[in-house]
Amino acid sequence: MTPRVQTFNSSLNTTAIEPLGCVIIECRLSRARVKRAENIEMPRVRTAPSTRPPLTGRISEVVPLQEGEFTQVYRGTLRIPGFKPLDIAIKTDAYALARRPDAFVREIDSYERKLRSFQGDSIPKCYGLYQLQVDDEVTSFLVLKFSGSPIDFNVDYPIELKVDIINKLTTLHHAGFCHGDLEDYNIVVDDGKAMFIDLEDVEPHHCQLKCSIIPDDLQPTVTDFGCREIYHIVYMLDVWQKPFVNFYGSDIYLAGIIPGREGHLLWRIRLRLQSESECEQAYLDAQKLIEDVEEWRQFYATITDERRKFAFSDDGSASEPEDSGSSSADSSSDSAPKATTIASDT
Repeated sequence: MTPRVQTFNSSLNTTAIEPLGCVIIECRLSRARVKRAENIEMPRVRTAPSTRPPLTGRISEVVPLQEGEFTQVYRGTLRIPGFKPLDIAIKTDAYALARRPDAFVREIDSYERKLRSFQGDSIPKCYGLYQLQVDDEVTSFLVLKFSGSPIDFNVDYPIELKVDIINKLTTLHHAGFCHGDLEDYNIVVDDGKAMFIDLEDVEPHHCQLKCSIIPDDLQPTVTDFGCREIYHIVYMLDVWQKPFVNFYGSDIYLAGIIPGREGHLLWRIRLRLQSESECEQAYLDAQKLIEDVEEWRQFYATITDERRKFAFSDDGSASEPEDSGSSSADSSSDSAPKATTIASDT
């Protein structure tokens, strides 16, 4: 069979999700250790209560997306009687080195209980966990709405996407949960909209976020920032100005780049200078670096709230700041995380 991928913009409504009691995968997954014939019917784990008879969904046009050591991800089309086809992703351990049914149960618990209200916004819509038992082995199939491809922390994304990711993560924390394993491969993006996946490590979290987030502002310490998970993502998205600059191959902390310290900078790179002309050029470059850093310091010492472009409210929506002259960071109480703020330098 030559697999085809079809994309559909429509999605199931709540009434369609609840009665879906089992699925049938109409083609064998590559290298899968499922020994039975194709088109095997797999029951849903912990189907939500419904007064209507459960429906059967059929998954076809399956193609591989990612094949890892413990899980594999496929893309396909889910068809349910009476509804439009759905573009879905299937996460499974069909040919993993070791089956992990308990991990899938933890993940479906995050989708259907802990973070259910986030479906379709910060996390993909979930159409259920289906498990097939053959002898003593349980194979799991988690069916989600396809929500895009993983980001890459090595890519400099538009600020709007960075805002979306930070905003949604902050909202998740304000709701009392942290992701637990948030790396670039667990953040997917489709049409500029980010979502978090791989939710088996989601756990309760009392966020200790202490300060606002301003692009190109000086990177704070983890202790001053307060929340390690949000700090990690902001750092990896390259939102902050790093606390050091690279000068002739040597990382120099900004605290040591001050007027009159040109000689110190040259001493730091002395082993890389081979001639008198190189030393003279390096001295001029050191002067220029100090001037640039001083200009940067003056700008951020005088930046006003009115120049902050995005202000994040507790409900996670980004809005233009009001012309009240008050800082969004000052509006939060001492007992609650401060509002996340992203500023523009234009």
